[in-house]
Amino acid sequence: MEKSTSEIEIEKAAHDWSWILATWRLCDKAACRRARICRGAGRACLKAKFPQLPTAAQEWFMGYVWHRQEPFTFDEAMANLEAATFAPAFRDWHEEGIAHCEAGRGEAADAVPN
Repeated sequence: MEKSTSEIEIEKAAHDWSWILATWRLCDKAACRRARICRGAGRACLKAKFPQLPTAAQEWFMGYVWHRQEPFTFDEAMANLEAATFAPAFRDWHEEGIAHCEAGRGEAADAVPN
């Protein structure tokens, strides 16, 4: 069965979110950790991994969704999210995953901070 264009776009967006939210850090698949993005079913992965994300990452994402539903420009939304109290912890979660991989370990972090 072929996927529709909208299904393909939704799946691509889910893969993009896996990179932004660093859900790949929580994955048991080495391919996802090496690629630093979901290499499987993006929507299913995002749904399964979202509750396991640190609170700051969940709050950042929910803030992003809220800003998309309100009359904010993208730049205004990003500025507001950057100013939020959870922004440093979210940024650290994402950047620690990148640094961890670049250090040559290539494995997901052992502990998930909250």
